[in-house]
Amino acid sequence: KIYRKIFVAPTMFGAVVGATDANLAVDDAIKTAVLEDKPRAVKVIVVPEEEKLLLAKSLPETESLADDFKAVAGILDETLPCLVLVRLKGGEGEGSAPGAEENDYAMVAWTPSLAPVKLRMLCASSRKTLQAEFKDLRFKEYNVSELDEVTLPQYIDATRALTESDRHAAMTGQELEAEAVKMRCAKEQGTQPKMLAGLVALQIQVQASFEEALGRLLTEEGRAVLARLAGSSGEELSGEVMEEQITLPSQLRGRLPNEDPCYVLLRPNEAHCLLISWLPEFAAPKNKMKCSTFKASVVDTLRQRLGDRKLLLAEVSCNDDLEDDLADPPAEQPAGDATAVEATPAPSGPKPPPGAMALPGMGKKPPPGAVAMPGMGDMLKKTTEVKKVSEEETPAAASPSVPAPETAAPAKPAVGEVLTLAQLQDKAVWEAKGVHAAERELHLSDEEFQTVFKTSKAEFAKLPKWKREKLKKDHDLF
Repeated sequence: KIYRKIFVAPTMFGAVVGATDANLAVDDAIKTAVLEDKPRAVKVIVVPEEEKLLLAKSLPETESLADDFKAVAGILDETLPCLVLVRLKGGEGEGSAPGAEENDYAMVAWTPSLAPVKLRMLCASSRKTLQAEFKDLRFKEYNVSELDEVTLPQYIDATRALTESDRHAAMTGQELEAEAVKMRCAKEQGTQPKMLAGLVALQIQVQASFEEALGRLLTEEGRAVLARLAGSSGEELSGEVMEEQITLPSQLRGRLPNEDPCYVLLRPNEAHCLLISWLPEFAAPKNKMKCSTFKASVVDTLRQRLGDRKLLLAEVSCNDDLEDDLADPPAEQPAGDATAVEATPAPSGPKPPPGAMALPGMGKKPPPGAVAMPGMGDMLKKTTEVKKVSEEETPAAASPSVPAPETAAPAKPAVGEVLTLAQLQDKAVWEAKGVHAAERELHLSDEEFQTVFKTSKAEFAKLPKWKREKLKKDHDLF
């Protein structure tokens, strides 16, 4: 019973403490003034003792809305907050606000700093009460705390819709920079693939240029097709036939773009076609990711058009990796190995749902007393296989009595004719002399090599591949 008496406190006490929940009654005089009498302005005050919003004063309409706003300032009390509803539609000319209609009102929220905090909170929460009472009217709120702010020009300036330039003028430099970054991110996201690779197979749209190039590849000897992602969103596949006669990957060295990922399709023989995903090291990561994302769709597209020909796949990032063995068909698995694979029991345990990827070691049971570690089974298996192969390949090294035969290091093929830097930069010259595109620098004399690269050929060969290619590119040898 004591708890009930404490809980059921006077309604107004709760309204003052929780001002945002104050739901005061609107006096009938306010309703009559706004809906029937329609003066220029209606002053509404909060009376906590009566739990009501009361009509304090109304102002008649004059020929000038600007003068009426000055009159509103004259009825405000510096210690008492209130709400003043100002009708914006009046007589012609200066009697109305620009573009105002019959139901347009300004709600001037007067909140002086000297007013009690509880009254200010009650007055602020009463704005929604008035808007809910007069649902057919359109209010624009205008918050003021100084009397010199109650003017028509300041009201129009404060409530007008901001243009883009106005909004930027009001922002700090840090806010402008943050907005620019957000817009760039949104723009980049709009050009990205709509789903992550591996979740859903994205379908590439094939352009007529790719269909034509593929037709020439299948009917003409020595043709290669260079395919790129095209279209406004980068989700279309274009194609062009390369001018050179190309049937093997090594013939592509020096002929592929240095910074643009693409696909290259070759026909090394009648039974096979080779698709190379070209992902150069200097390409933007975003472009390489997109090229890899659409690879599955490109492969499906090709298999539908190649008929009985088998499609070989390769992924290359530098010219040195364009080896001819990429075009070799995979060796057929011996029957014994196939039997062994079929005899191996499938791993037991839970299977991943469609679209998910099984973690290493998933489904393998640990021995009694042991704790399963992710990937532990695969790691031990690989270690055992590597050790077994190592022992089988080097039986002589294991026996101290029989010394292992010494094998001489393969000799590097001799470099042909010595050429000048200018000759090696002229494609017509070095191609006529049969110089390999990726090894042009080796045809420089030792003296000129030292002058150009500031190091010897031996030291140059020890540099990382990316640094060698950068130096060659600086001197037009890449």
